[in-house]
Amino acid sequence: HPFGWYMQSLFIWYILYYLTTFVSKKLQVAAFLLACILMICFWTPLRAQNSLSFLIGILFARNEAKFLSFANWKSLIVAMILSAGIFVVRERVLRIEGFQETIGWNAFSLVYYMTLATFFYIILIMVCKPSNEKLLRGFYMIGLISYEIYLVHGYTYAYLKSSELIRMLLFCVVTLA
Repeated sequence: HPFGWYMQSLFIWYILYYLTTFVSKKLQVAAFLLACILMICFWTPLRAQNSLSFLIGILFARNEAKFLSFANWKSLIVAMILSAGIFVVRERVLRIEGFQETIGWNAFSLVYYMTLATFFYIILIMVCKPSNEKLLRGFYMIGLISYEIYLVHGYTYAYLKSSELIRMLLFCVVTLA
C-alpha cells in the first residue's frame, strides 16, 4: 500500500536500533548515520526525506538539556532566515527538469525539511514552557492519539475523491472519532 512506507521504515529503524543496542553509543550513532546515507542514496524521495528522523529523535532524547538551551530568539531568527532562504532555493530547484529523480534532490529535500523542522522545533520549545502547562496538556492529549491518527488517515484519505470542504470536514471528524 502506498501509505505503508512509514511502517516499513519504522520496522527497519527498530531492528537497527535493537541490533545496535549491544555496541557503544558512538558506534550506534555511526550505524544510524550510515543507514541514513544509504537511504538517501537508494530509497525513494519520500523515504530519503525522512531518513534522519529516527536518528535525530535519539539524539534529542539523549541530549535534551542541550537542545532545550538551544531554543532562544537568536536561534529562532537564524532558523527563520535559513528556512526562508532554502524555500527560495527550492522554488528554483523545482524548475530544473529531471532533478527530482536524483540523489541530489533527495539530499536537498532532506536539508529543506530538516531546516523547516528545526524552525518549528524551536517555536515548539519556546511555547511549551512549564508556565504554559494547559497548552502542554493539549499537546499531550494530541500526542496520545497522533500515531493512531497517522495510521488511519493515510488509508482513509485515499478514498476521498476530491478536496471539497464538506468531505474534508467529514474526513477530519471521522479520523478523530
